[in-house]
Amino acid sequence: MWKKIPTVTGYIPVEEIGVTSMHEHISLPDGFDRQAIEFQIKDLLYAKKLGLKTIVELTPSSKMRDVCKTMDAMKEISVRSGIQIIPCTGHYVAFSEEEKNFNADQFYQLWLEEVEYGIGDSGIRPGIIKVASGNTVPDIYETRILQAAGKLQKNTGLPICVHSVSGCRNQQDILERTGADLGHVYFSHVEAEFGWEGRTVDQQLNYLESVAEKGSCFSYNNFGNGAHTKPENLLKIVQGMISRGYSDRQFATMDLVLTGAEGEIRVLWDDINSGGRERTYSYLLKNALPWMIKNGVSKENVRKMVCENVARFFA
Repeated sequence: MWKKIPTVTGYIPVEEIGVTSMHEHISLPDGFDRQAIEFQIKDLLYAKKLGLKTIVELTPSSKMRDVCKTMDAMKEISVRSGIQIIPCTGHYVAFSEEEKNFNADQFYQLWLEEVEYGIGDSGIRPGIIKVASGNTVPDIYETRILQAAGKLQKNTGLPICVHSVSGCRNQQDILERTGADLGHVYFSHVEAEFGWEGRTVDQQLNYLESVAEKGSCFSYNNFGNGAHTKPENLLKIVQGMISRGYSDRQFATMDLVLTGAEGEIRVLWDDINSGGRERTYSYLLKNALPWMIKNGVSKENVRKMVCENVARFFA
């Protein structure tokens, strides 16, 4: 097992990870590169004043980005903002025709090269594996990348983030069969109500508990996004997991994605949420964490979601 975490500017000891947002993106919309870079630096500087130290960047596939451009942008943003950025390897939900012919071992070898030699020609090594499933029951392609992720985690010690929304128990089963350490796996977006398959909030809590019992964690990002999760239900998920003994299995984050629209940078989902344009990196510390405390989550448990739980997960 490795003892230090790779970032875009070098390795850091686990104890220096600090307050961390566990599911974020450095976005470079076509034609808006420089505007997006300056926007993100400005907001990260503000977030740093509020206490943020690290973000985990989860845009894995070279098919989705110009690797050299993106790595250069990440380094610039990290250096100028002072925020540590942990990059990833892995794959998202879109498969090219070529990738549809890959087996799990081929994905594994591609990602292993990034772990050993760096992402593209950047020399920057990933600190986490990101995979995704767009289906409640993973299809054949999603199953292959989950199998590859489990094998890579088993052989390198890198933790895993799964873009989940729906079906995290099915995804966990595949990872478990592949030999992954489920204590170093977390499932994102499980609070999104459209992924509950018709379950009530109490039934969703029972479902999540069955996953947490095996050691895995969850990240929630719908703070201020009432279009995807009603605030009262998000709060009930957080408090419910705490009351069931899983306060150390939760992360709070934002999942910021920028788009270029109408000649300006915009925040994804801002059009369906009141105040949605404020849902940037800094929103986490400025709004989301205080909102939980105001509504009865203890300061200790809120801090766990961005600090202690993160360090334990990466350790």
